[in-house]
Amino acid sequence: MRFGIVVTLREMNGENRIDDFIKMCMMRGWIVNRLDVQAQADVYFKAEEEITFE
Repeated sequence: MRFGIVVTLREMNGENRIDDFIKMCMMRGWIVNRLDVQAQADVYFKAEEEITFE
């Protein structure tokens, strides 16, 4: 079964805890991939451009 999850963790003091979360997941044998959403959106929009030939 394939599935995905997006997680953002911050403690009350504002410190980002995502790195600790990723390390714990990897220790359990889970595959963790970081995604750059902005880069993926840029590629998608570039691929959807209309090209006109003259």
